Amino acid sequence: MALAAYGEARETKDAHVASSGVSGVDAATALERHGFNVHLAFDRMPFGGNLVTRLALLGSAASPGVNTADLVEPRSPRYAKLALDRALEGTLRDRLVRVITPEDFIVFKALSTRERDVEDAATVLHSLRDRLDVPAIEAEIVRLASEISNHDVDARFIRIVALSRG
Repeated sequence: MALAAYGEARETKDAHVASSGVSGVDAATALERHGFNVHLAFDRMPFGGNLVTRLALLGSAASPGVNTADLVEPRSPRYAKLALDRALEGTLRDRLVRVITPEDFIVFKALSTRERDVEDAATVLHSLRDRLDVPAIEAEIVRLASEISNHDVDARFIRIVALSRG
């Protein structure tokens, strides 16, 4: 949703949800209460600078076209709370939704591991460059690089910037 709002929409079969401190069991239970048929594939596994919980959505009427929901939580509790606290509110199909800011979208993608995440962040940086607080993104990348020493968040951000200009 954030990619479509901030960058270039692309077809996907999964949903990524920014989270902080939510267990996979609690997330699965909440989705099941809303009609989803859920299988908890893994809970808070480290992937780069994030912890990821994967929920497989198994053919339920509540989730046509979506196969998985990933809860994505930065491995920095400080940053996870900050990003969720400043999420933007809006409505989608008459329901309140919260979406991380475009700056935080870029940072989350720098914390991720897939090349596709670098590409997604680059489209947002390219599309919104003049409206983004790029110094704030850069400062957050520096902080996270010191907090999460075993993930090269700096190098990923450098690739995001380079790709956004190309």
